Amino acid sequence: ASIIFYEDGVGRTEVLNTVGSRQGCSWGSFSYCLAIHRLLQQLQSEYADCLILAYADDAHCLGPPARAAAAYKRWDFLYTAVLQGSLKDSKSTCFGPNLSEAAVRSAGIPTSMPFTQAGTKVLGAPVGTDAFCVDFAMEKIAAIAADIDVIGRMQSFQAQHCLLTGAVQHRINHLLRNI
Repeated sequence: ASIIFYEDGVGRTEVLNTVGSRQGCSWGSFSYCLAIHRLLQQLQSEYADCLILAYADDAHCLGPPARAAAAYKRWDFLYTAVLQGSLKDSKSTCFGPNLSEAAVRSAGIPTSMPFTQAGTKVLGAPVGTDAFCVDFAMEKIAAIAADIDVIGRMQSFQAQHCLLTGAVQHRINHLLRNI
Protein backbone atom coordinates (compact mmCIF):
# COMPACT_ATOMS: atom_id res chain seq x y z
CA ALA A 1 0.00 0.00 0.00
CA SER A 2 1.09 3.57 -0.32
CA ILE A 3 0.56 6.34 2.18
CA ILE A 4 -0.09 9.69 0.56
CA PHE A 5 0.14 12.93 2.50
CA TYR A 6 0.76 16.62 1.93
CA GLU A 7 3.94 18.25 3.20
CA ASP A 8 4.40 22.04 3.20
CA GLY A 9 7.03 23.12 0.72
CA VAL A 10 7.06 19.69 -0.91
CA GLY A 11 3.48 19.06 -1.90
CA ARG A 12 2.02 15.61 -2.37
CA THR A 13 4.34 12.96 -0.93
CA GLU A 14 4.05 9.19 -1.10
CA VAL A 15 5.67 6.58 1.14
CA LEU A 16 5.41 2.92 0.19
CA ASN A 17 4.32 0.64 3.01
CA THR A 18 5.91 -2.65 1.97
CA VAL A 19 8.19 -4.19 4.59
CA GLY A 20 9.25 -3.90 8.22
CA SER A 21 7.62 -1.34 10.44
CA ARG A 22 4.53 -0.03 8.68
CA GLN A 23 5.01 3.64 7.89
CA GLY A 24 2.21 6.00 8.82
CA CYS A 25 0.53 3.81 11.42
CA SER A 26 1.51 4.66 14.98
CA TRP A 27 -0.16 1.53 16.39
CA GLY A 28 1.62 -0.67 13.84
CA SER A 29 4.98 0.96 14.66
CA PHE A 30 4.35 0.53 18.38
CA SER A 31 3.41 -3.13 17.88
CA TYR A 32 6.51 -3.69 15.75
CA CYS A 33 8.71 -2.19 18.48
CA LEU A 34 7.10 -4.45 21.07
CA ALA A 35 7.68 -7.47 18.85
CA ILE A 36 11.41 -6.82 18.41
CA HIS A 37 12.10 -5.55 21.94
CA ARG A 38 12.59 -9.00 23.52
CA LEU A 39 14.90 -10.04 20.68
CA LEU A 40 16.98 -6.88 21.04
CA GLN A 41 17.28 -7.50 24.78
CA GLN A 42 18.42 -11.05 24.05
CA LEU A 43 20.94 -9.76 21.52
CA GLN A 44 22.30 -7.22 24.01
CA SER A 45 22.65 -9.90 26.69
CA GLU A 46 24.49 -12.22 24.29
CA TYR A 47 26.80 -9.41 23.13
CA ALA A 48 27.34 -7.42 26.31
CA ASP A 49 30.63 -6.08 24.95
CA CYS A 50 28.72 -4.35 22.13
CA LEU A 51 26.21 -1.55 22.28
CA ILE A 52 22.91 -2.46 20.63
CA LEU A 53 20.84 0.62 19.79
CA ALA A 54 17.46 0.58 18.11
CA TYR A 55 14.70 2.99 17.25
CA ALA A 56 11.68 1.55 15.47
CA ASP A 57 13.12 -0.46 12.56
CA ASP A 58 16.65 0.96 12.74
CA ALA A 59 19.00 -1.28 14.74
CA HIS A 60 22.72 -0.72 15.25
CA CYS A 61 25.45 -3.03 16.55
CA LEU A 62 28.43 -1.02 17.80
CA GLY A 63 31.60 -2.63 19.02
CA PRO A 64 34.88 -4.27 18.03
CA PRO A 65 34.63 -5.44 14.39
CA ALA A 66 34.50 -9.20 14.98
CA ARG A 67 31.98 -8.86 17.80
CA ALA A 68 29.83 -6.33 15.91
CA ALA A 69 29.84 -8.63 12.87
CA ALA A 70 28.82 -11.60 15.04
CA ALA A 71 26.08 -9.52 16.71
CA TYR A 72 24.77 -8.44 13.31
CA LYS A 73 24.73 -12.06 12.08
CA ARG A 74 22.90 -13.11 15.25
CA TRP A 75 20.38 -10.26 14.80
CA ASP A 76 19.83 -11.40 11.20
CA PHE A 77 19.23 -14.96 12.44
CA LEU A 78 16.81 -13.89 15.20
CA TYR A 79 14.94 -11.52 12.91
CA THR A 80 14.56 -14.21 10.26
CA ALA A 81 13.80 -17.16 12.55
CA VAL A 82 11.45 -15.49 15.01
CA LEU A 83 9.87 -12.65 13.03
CA GLN A 84 10.01 -14.31 9.59
CA GLY A 85 11.52 -11.12 8.18
CA SER A 86 14.72 -10.46 6.31
CA LEU A 87 17.42 -7.85 6.75
CA LYS A 88 18.86 -6.18 3.68
CA ASP A 89 22.64 -5.87 4.09
CA SER A 90 22.76 -3.29 1.28
CA LYS A 91 20.53 -0.93 3.32
CA SER A 92 22.95 -1.05 6.24
CA THR A 93 26.30 0.67 6.65
CA CYS A 94 29.49 -0.47 8.31
CA PHE A 95 31.40 2.47 9.76
CA GLY A 96 35.01 1.76 10.66
CA PRO A 97 36.83 5.06 11.23
CA ASN A 98 40.19 3.48 12.05
CA LEU A 99 39.99 0.30 10.00
CA SER A 100 40.53 -0.70 6.40
CA GLU A 101 37.73 -2.29 4.46
CA ALA A 102 39.80 -5.48 4.22
CA ALA A 103 40.07 -5.65 8.03
CA VAL A 104 36.33 -5.15 8.41
CA ARG A 105 35.50 -7.81 5.82
CA SER A 106 37.90 -10.28 7.43
CA ALA A 107 36.10 -9.66 10.74
CA GLY A 108 32.91 -11.00 9.13
CA ILE A 109 31.01 -7.93 7.89
CA PRO A 110 29.00 -9.02 4.79
CA THR A 111 30.47 -7.95 1.45
CA SER A 112 27.06 -6.65 0.37
CA MET A 113 27.05 -4.12 3.22
CA PRO A 114 28.52 -0.73 2.26
CA PHE A 115 31.62 0.33 4.20
CA THR A 116 32.74 3.87 5.06
CA GLN A 117 35.44 5.54 7.09
CA ALA A 118 33.76 8.96 6.83
CA GLY A 119 30.62 8.43 8.89
CA THR A 120 27.06 7.25 9.15
CA LYS A 121 23.84 8.08 10.93
CA VAL A 122 22.95 6.31 14.17
CA LEU A 123 19.42 6.96 15.41
CA GLY A 124 19.28 9.97 13.08
CA ALA A 125 22.47 11.57 14.42
CA PRO A 126 25.74 11.89 12.47
CA VAL A 127 28.64 9.82 13.76
CA GLY A 128 31.99 10.19 12.08
CA THR A 129 34.62 12.61 10.93
CA ASP A 130 34.23 16.32 11.57
CA ALA A 131 33.67 16.88 7.84
CA PHE A 132 30.90 14.25 7.75
CA CYS A 133 29.18 15.76 10.80
CA VAL A 134 29.52 19.31 9.43
CA ASP A 135 28.05 18.28 6.07
CA PHE A 136 25.18 16.56 7.86
CA ALA A 137 24.57 19.63 10.03
CA MET A 138 24.69 22.00 7.05
CA GLU A 139 22.07 19.93 5.22
CA LYS A 140 19.84 19.97 8.31
CA ILE A 141 20.34 23.70 8.87
CA ALA A 142 19.32 24.37 5.27
CA ALA A 143 16.26 22.15 5.70
CA ILE A 144 15.35 23.82 8.98
CA ALA A 145 15.81 27.31 7.52
CA ALA A 146 13.47 26.36 4.69
CA ASP A 147 11.01 25.00 7.26
CA ILE A 148 10.73 28.14 9.40
CA ASP A 149 7.55 30.09 8.71
CA VAL A 150 7.26 33.86 8.55
CA ILE A 151 6.88 34.25 12.33
CA GLY A 152 9.82 31.98 13.13
CA ARG A 153 8.12 28.68 14.05
CA MET A 154 9.36 25.32 12.85
CA GLN A 155 6.63 23.69 10.84
CA SER A 156 7.73 20.06 10.84
CA PHE A 157 8.41 17.63 13.64
CA GLN A 158 11.31 16.26 11.59
CA ALA A 159 13.13 19.61 11.80
CA GLN A 160 12.49 19.74 15.55
CA HIS A 161 13.81 16.17 15.93
CA CYS A 162 17.05 17.11 14.16
CA LEU A 163 17.79 19.66 16.86
CA LEU A 164 17.42 17.04 19.60
CA THR A 165 19.86 14.41 18.32
CA GLY A 166 23.12 16.13 19.31
CA ALA A 167 23.45 14.34 22.66
CA VAL A 168 23.08 10.94 20.97
CA GLN A 169 25.73 11.84 18.40
CA HIS A 170 28.19 13.03 21.07
CA ARG A 171 27.80 9.83 23.13
CA ILE A 172 28.27 7.52 20.15
CA ASN A 173 31.32 9.43 18.86
CA HIS A 174 32.85 9.13 22.33
CA LEU A 175 32.12 5.38 22.42
CA LEU A 176 33.62 4.81 18.96
CA ARG A 177 36.83 6.65 19.85
CA ASN A 178 37.35 4.15 22.65
CA ILE A 179 36.90 0.99 20.56
